[in-house]
Amino acid sequence: MAISMAEVAKHNSKTDCWVVVAGDVLNVTSFLSEHPGGELAIITFAGKDATEEFNMIHPPDVISKYAPDSIIGKLGAGGAAPAAPAAPAPAPVAAAPAASAAAPLLDNHGKNWSKAEQNREMRMKGEGRIPGWIGAIFYMAGRGRLTNSSGEILAGVATVKEAGIQSGDVLTLHVKQTQVGATMKGACFSAFTALFGDGSVVTWGHPRCGGDGGVLRQRLKDVQQIQDGGDNSAVQDKLKDVQHIQASHGAFAAILSDRSVVTWGCRFRGGDSSAVQQQLKDVQQIQASHSAFAAILANGSVVAWGDPEEGGNSRDVDAELRNVRQIQASRGAFAAILGDGSVVTWGDPEDGGDSSAVQEQLKGVLYVQGYLCSFAAILSDESVVTWGHPAVGGDSRAVQPLKAVRQIQASHISFAAILGDGTVVSWGDVECGNSSAVQEKLVDVQQIQASRYAFAAVLGDGSVVTWGHPGYGGNSMAVQDQLQDVQQIQASIGAFAAILGDGSVVAWGDPEDGGDNSAVREKLKDVQHIQASSRAFAAVLGDGSVITWGHPDHGGDNRCVQDGWA
Repeated sequence: MAISMAEVAKHNSKTDCWVVVAGDVLNVTSFLSEHPGGELAIITFAGKDATEEFNMIHPPDVISKYAPDSIIGKLGAGGAAPAAPAAPAPAPVAAAPAASAAAPLLDNHGKNWSKAEQNREMRMKGEGRIPGWIGAIFYMAGRGRLTNSSGEILAGVATVKEAGIQSGDVLTLHVKQTQVGATMKGACFSAFTALFGDGSVVTWGHPRCGGDGGVLRQRLKDVQQIQDGGDNSAVQDKLKDVQHIQASHGAFAAILSDRSVVTWGCRFRGGDSSAVQQQLKDVQQIQASHSAFAAILANGSVVAWGDPEEGGNSRDVDAELRNVRQIQASRGAFAAILGDGSVVTWGDPEDGGDSSAVQEQLKGVLYVQGYLCSFAAILSDESVVTWGHPAVGGDSRAVQPLKAVRQIQASHISFAAILGDGTVVSWGDVECGNSSAVQEKLVDVQQIQASRYAFAAVLGDGSVVTWGHPGYGGNSMAVQDQLQDVQQIQASIGAFAAILGDGSVVAWGDPEDGGDNSAVREKLKDVQHIQASSRAFAAVLGDGSVITWGHPDHGGDNRCVQDGWA
């Protein structure tokens, strides 16, 4: 039966979808929901001739072999439209060999692409060459970056013709799992930011902390890595190809692909870098204190800006800041590890900005942990040197000599160190950091996490031991029988959340800080990782979606941006 193009054009909806391929008119309405590339791949050509795009990907006999019932006529000069046929069975997808993580999207015959479920599974394996959402005449990169054989990034949604793809081209889909970041803990308000594999960003939480997701979702494009959001309207034109973002308590600093820096936010907390802008070239890393930033340049020197009393002025030590390898921050000071293993500090002396009392001991430093008012350095011989406010961890003489230290974690007022034999030593505030009451249980410790005034340790058998202030998660008795096979723990200022081996989550501590996840517990399945703001948690699931709970002013309610990862 001859069917005119004018008649075909009338059938252009989800409930009535015709397309033309090689002179055949196809009714593909019933196949839309089954299409491996998604229904949009077909709807784009509803009521149109899609022959050219179709032939770029499929061999000419694929319809006659696998979907003959979809053919309702031939394209011709006229003729009445045929009666709508009974819905045919969904056309099967041509069998394809099992795809590897390095498989090209298209081979020379245009058939090497897998079913949708295989695609979903492989998209979670990270960045690499994997089969993507390739349809007969249309592709969707989804939450990833699709590049051609020249490395050029293709549009996320386009026709094959528009993208200039030809038979035999090899496409690469670069996929990263959803990443979630949060503003610095301890702020009066806080927010979350979700970074998807395609570089898009969604934010939620308190607007003063960058939680206006409706704004940023439209603004930030091609972002590689992120910690926080913010109102960046004043510098939006400069934010192109952002590689990394660091946050103080009220300002933000972004490293661009050309290694320059753009800042915004409160000028008293580092949001105004105009005084040092000419020096911010070839920036490799940025660290933030409460109200200042410090950037390491490629030549190993450092540029600092922000509140001078909290590390924003490094002029007194600039001559010493050479061959800087790493920088860490406390609330109001910075500590830089140099290439020779020595340490240079600056900022508020009461927050660790003056290390002169222990300078001779700071040799062969491998790592520095800073928090609030103190620093702790692990040396090459696995011993520890501390400095800063003595009441909150800056004085570790009571537990020295510390040997075979593997890891250090800090709460607001205490430190806890995992030793090589799996035991724990703690120091700082006695009431909120002393682990002596649970010392016998602290065996084979693998990981320690800290809230404001409490600690939680994951043991080798997957169980958990807690200590510190009970109101801040230091007492886990109510959920102790559930804390089995724990894989990871995250902490807000007053609560903890643990991911179990089956992908579920157990929370405890102050309910207003995320210690009660009962409202979303049934949704917390296949959890991959958890991030915490001051008073809320965000869990990333295996499908890339995000579930939140806790205080709404701190990002505990993300319903307003759920469409951001729909």
